[in-house]
Amino acid sequence: MLFELYSPTLFNAQKDLVSALKLEEKSLVQSARQRLRLLGMNTKQIDTVEKNRAATERIGIYAHEAGIVSDLSVRHGMFIKPSSKVMAIGSIDTVWVIAEVFERQASWLAKGQAVTMTVDSYPGEQWQAQVDYIYPVLNAKSRTIQVRMRVDNKDHRLKPNMFANLSIHSRASVSGVLSVPRTALIVSGRSQRVVKALGEGRYQSVAVVAGREAGGRVEILQGLMANERVVVAGQFLIDSESNIEADSERMATPIADEMTPFSEDSP
Repeated sequence: MLFELYSPTLFNAQKDLVSALKLEEKSLVQSARQRLRLLGMNTKQIDTVEKNRAATERIGIYAHEAGIVSDLSVRHGMFIKPSSKVMAIGSIDTVWVIAEVFERQASWLAKGQAVTMTVDSYPGEQWQAQVDYIYPVLNAKSRTIQVRMRVDNKDHRLKPNMFANLSIHSRASVSGVLSVPRTALIVSGRSQRVVKALGEGRYQSVAVVAGREAGGRVEILQGLMANERVVVAGQFLIDSESNIEADSERMATPIADEMTPFSEDSP
C-alpha cells in the first residue's frame, strides 16, 4: 500500500453500496460496485465493504505494479484533488536511453540498428541494445534528432538520469568516396573550409561542401579533387572570418619571399 486517503465521495459511495445490499436490489448493488471501481477502489476493497456491510473512512491506495518512487509530491495530511500529482512510480528492470544524433547523420538511422552503450560509472563494461524508436521532430536548438533504445537493467545498476556513451552501428560509411580526415575540416559560422597544400611552402584556404561523417573522416561533395593534399593540423590561427581571404593570400606566397636575408653589415 502506498498511502491511505479520506474522501467524502468515496465514503458516501460505500454507504450507497451498503444501502443497496440492505434493500437486496441486485441492479442497485451492481451499480454501486461499478461506481466504487470508477472511483479507484479495487475488487478486494469493494468485497470487504460488502462483507462487513460497513463503509470505511480511509481507503488504501495500492500500486498497479512493483517499482521505485521517483517523485513524491505530497505529505501527511495534505488536501489533494483528482488532478493532483501524488507520486511517480516506475520499474527500472528495463530502462529507456535517449541519444542525440546530429542532423547531418539522420539519414543513417534505422529502427533495429545495433547499439553498444557504456557509462562512466562502470568503466570497461558494455550494454547491448537496439534502436527502438526514432523521434519524428528535430530539436531546433541543438539541431539533433532523438533516438530511443530499450536496455535490460535487471540488476538495477543503470540509474535514471545517468549519462551514457552510445555507438550506433550503421552501415553508412565514407569509404569509396572523396573524403578528408575530420581534423582537416575548418567549420566557421558561415562556411566550411580546408587548407590545401600547394607545395613549395605554399597553402590555400579552400571553401568546401561537406557531406557524411564516419570513422573520423568527412565526405567532401564540392571544393576538392581526388589526390589533392590538405593540412590535417597546423600551428596557425585565423583571427576572424573576415581575414580568411587575406590569410589565403599570405599562405599562397612562398615563405622564402617574405624573409629578409641576414647580412653581417646589418645593425
